[in-house]
Amino acid sequence: MMSFDMKKSITFALAGLVGIISVSLLIGNRFDASWAGGDGYLAHQVATAEGVEYERGETVTTSEGEWLEIVFGDASFWMDENTEVKLVDGREDSLEINVVQGRVVVIGSMTIKTREVATLIDGVAAVVHYSWLDELEVANVFGSVDVATPETASILPEGVMLRIDTLSPYEFTDDYFVPEDSSAYEFYTEALGLLPEKESS
Repeated sequence: MMSFDMKKSITFALAGLVGIISVSLLIGNRFDASWAGGDGYLAHQVATAEGVEYERGETVTTSEGEWLEIVFGDASFWMDENTEVKLVDGREDSLEINVVQGRVVVIGSMTIKTREVATLIDGVAAVVHYSWLDELEVANVFGSVDVATPETASILPEGVMLRIDTLSPYEFTDDYFVPEDSSAYEFYTEALGLLPEKESS
C-alpha cells in the first residue's frame, strides 16, 4: 500500500509533467512548429521603407501630405496620406496586412484584411478603407483579386472596383476604376507609375 507522501509525490510529478507538455505545445504553436500541429516555422520578413525596418505586428502610419512605399518580402505597397496599416504576417507566400484606415496600392502577392473582409491580391490592386463609413473599396488594376467575407465572395475582373460594407450583411456594389477621376489621382500616378499626366482643363 502506497504511503500518503508517495501519492503526493506522484500527483506533483504528474501535474508537473502536464504543465511542461502544455507549455511546450503553447510555444510550439506560437512558432507554428509542425510537431504542435502547425506548418513548420517560417521566418517573418521585415518590411522596409526609406531605410526604416518594421517587424510583424507593428503599425505604420502616414500623416497629411505624406506618401510612403513599403517593401514587404517579394511584394510592396504604397500608403497614401492619413493611412494606417498593421503588418500581420510576414511569412513568404503568406504576406498579410491590415488596412486600419486609408488608401493603399499593393503590387505583388499579398492578403489585405479589413475587419471580416479578406482581399487576396496577386498583381496590382488599390484598396481604400473608409473606417468611419464601415466601407471598403477594392479595385483590380492588373492581375487577380478575390474578395471574401464570412457570407460571400467575389472575383474582380481587371479595371473593376468593388464597394463592400465591412459589417454584415456585407453588401457589394461594383463600378469601374478610373484613377484619373479620383481625388487621389496624384497618389495613383506615383504609386502605379504608369498613369499619364492628367490634362488641365
